[in-house]
Amino acid sequence: MDPDLVAFTDRLNAAFAQCGHEEVEGLIGFPQWKCTVASRIAAALLEEHGFGTWQLVEGRRLATPDVGKHVWLERDGLLYDPTIHQRDDFDAPLLGRNEHPLVNEQFAVYQRAAHDIDKHTGLKQARGRVQELVGMGS
Repeated sequence: MDPDLVAFTDRLNAAFAQCGHEEVEGLIGFPQWKCTVASRIAAALLEEHGFGTWQLVEGRRLATPDVGKHVWLERDGLLYDPTIHQRDDFDAPLLGRNEHPLVNEQFAVYQRAAHDIDKHTGLKQARGRVQELVGMGS
């Protein structure tokens, strides 16, 4: 795995956690219920920092597809899930290869899409603060 990508996602993980502590709008309570927001911000920043274009992947809970979903990122066989640790069976964000560990066990992939952060002006403050914190780590 690319050590620069590992280092960058480590900085992203720390920035998201800090934003949760600071109660930055959009990331209050991170990681609980913040998978879509965090994934959109992460996809934009990964792309801006030269780590390629990542897709947002939405998984729907097999037992309750209308009410249970989770969002993470994938690119060329890699996956990054900045909020998987909101679940009791994971203790940290996930950067890895192959299929997401929740797929086929509890979730099915519902859709894949390009990140659309620019359509979400409400995320501007959160994105800016994450960017600032990530930059401080370089």
